[in-house]
Amino acid sequence: MNSMPKRKKFLWGASSAAHQVEGNNYNDWTVWEQENAFRLAKEPKKYYLKYSKMFLSIEPPWELMNPHFENPKNYISGDAVDHYNRYSEDFKLAQDLGHNAHRFSIEWSRIEPKQGEFDSREIEHYRNVLKELKSRGLEPVATLWHFTLPVWAYEMGGFSNKKVANYFLRFVDLVSKEYADLVTYWIVLNEPVIYTFATYFIGVFPNGNKGFFSGLKAIKNFIYVTNRAGSYIKKYNNKALVGVSKQDLDARFTTSWNHFLAYSVDFFWNLLFIVLTKKNLDFIGLNYYISKIFGKKKAGLKYSDMGWGLYPKGLYNLLKKLQRFGKPILITECGLADSKDIKRGWYIKEVIENIKKAKAEGVVVTGFIYWSLTDNFEWDKGFWPKFGLVEIDYNNRLSRKIRRSGYIYKKLIEENFNI
Repeated sequence: MNSMPKRKKFLWGASSAAHQVEGNNYNDWTVWEQENAFRLAKEPKKYYLKYSKMFLSIEPPWELMNPHFENPKNYISGDAVDHYNRYSEDFKLAQDLGHNAHRFSIEWSRIEPKQGEFDSREIEHYRNVLKELKSRGLEPVATLWHFTLPVWAYEMGGFSNKKVANYFLRFVDLVSKEYADLVTYWIVLNEPVIYTFATYFIGVFPNGNKGFFSGLKAIKNFIYVTNRAGSYIKKYNNKALVGVSKQDLDARFTTSWNHFLAYSVDFFWNLLFIVLTKKNLDFIGLNYYISKIFGKKKAGLKYSDMGWGLYPKGLYNLLKKLQRFGKPILITECGLADSKDIKRGWYIKEVIENIKKAKAEGVVVTGFIYWSLTDNFEWDKGFWPKFGLVEIDYNNRLSRKIRRSGYIYKKLIEENFNI
């Protein structure tokens, strides 16, 4: 594949994912939510610490989660933020905030609710979404798979089953044909390594066939679809740009004995998937949230509401590491849960400074897309984490209100538009 050409327009925007914002989906997650909501609400602290310890720098401030995370309704996506019906309103907010790009996902379970049966109304819905983005000057960055599966694919074992991988490529073929004239930037998969770990190895995401060897099959199939999806997409638009989004961990060490551990995390978590797919990628999508220090904790580090260490320089570190692949890098997610909106503006400013530093040293970065435009449903954590530039009032008909940090980001875009 050809590398992404250098473009004068740097992409500035925010992200979303269908299941987290649309509302009223029917997929493997909605089934799982109904089955697990009471369990998740019963001992939320125990669950959170058990499965999040790898990423936590400190325990999260539990008072910010109450009463939500002890309420089963917190874990049911339901209407989410009703973006399915209010996408025009949300895109206007993005436009008003000076964005020129928006990342979203196309929900496979809507397009193909039954195996081999495609819903023309849903195909038209996403066409309208794309046209709305275009009309507001927002470059669509379309994700083809963001964690969810049609129920029928889930019942087949999900991506641990090669047949599901091939059915997904059939979906890729259909969608890329339908929207060839509307989409340039395609992301095949979102965070396949994170998903495999959470689904097949520790079982905190929905799974149809949990187990170590099933996980190995899944990651093999993720590599398989990533290496083939571009040929389907480019068949209909040879100017399309194809990538994959990876959540990378800034792993650092403070003592010599854990040097190998940090190196291993870096290689297997951050780099290996790209090593095995790079020849079929036009760009690398980088998702950055977490800085993990192995050993003694660094004094003075700030933290998100989820207990994740906030270390803007970590993004610079990862950009420099990814530079070795010779591919342009699009930052497809980077943000923090900050319900009081105290740290978000500072964090975005510092992240942009580190992007500028990396670019000055020759790293080809083509855009920064913050996670997320609005508050949303954060998977097995539910609604309590607040990532949005736009606040959602769940007690007032899902009304929208731009946070102060949204305006800070707008000013930063204006000051750095052509970096």
